[in-house]
Amino acid sequence: MPHLMKELYIFRIFALFPLIGIVIPDIATGLHVSFSAISIEHIIVDITLLICVCVCSLGIWYNEYRGLKTAH
Repeated sequence: MPHLMKELYIFRIFALFPLIGIVIPDIATGLHVSFSAISIEHIIVDITLLICVCVCSLGIWYNEYRGLKTAH
């Protein structure tokens, strides 16, 4: 199981990089031009990456919680 957790950590980090790289320009475009100027593809990619990061974070949190619960 530790190997899977290491992969989840790495996947979460590498999913977060493009998410930040896409969200910052999209927010700047939305603030300076209009949020309707942001393409639907960017929104879909943003939401997909955000869901991946959240699922990985929940999996990591649950595994740590389960490990702490069995240690007591």
